[in-house]
Amino acid sequence: MISLAGFGSQAFAAFNQQINYQGKLTYSSGVAVTDGYYCMKFIIYDTACSTAPCSGTALWTEEWKTDNDHKVQITSGLFSVMLGSQTTFASAGLNFDNASRYLEVSVDSACSGSYETLLPRKQ
Repeated sequence: MISLAGFGSQAFAAFNQQINYQGKLTYSSGVAVTDGYYCMKFIIYDTACSTAPCSGTALWTEEWKTDNDHKVQITSGLFSVMLGSQTTFASAGLNFDNASRYLEVSVDSACSGSYETLLPRKQ
């Protein structure tokens, strides 16, 4: 909380309701995927998962798929996205108060609607 002396008013810093998520996408051989724009889906769950099949409740979903401005650009296997920039956390009623949350990432390199889920989910 910031107070302005002599004026009796208060200013509050706004919470940035987005999360910067970065990763490196590789083939199973460890070689970075080909540079380009990829369709990706990010889902926050209430439970961990390290091997399929997974359970749990999806609390929030954001899909990057419509055009190059809304797909994930990958260069040398590296990517960075602002989760919550396309589908806000508030729209799903998602909060992070006193509960563990787990991020599941899925990739559809051909943008055909067929996603490959990457495990484990990240806390």
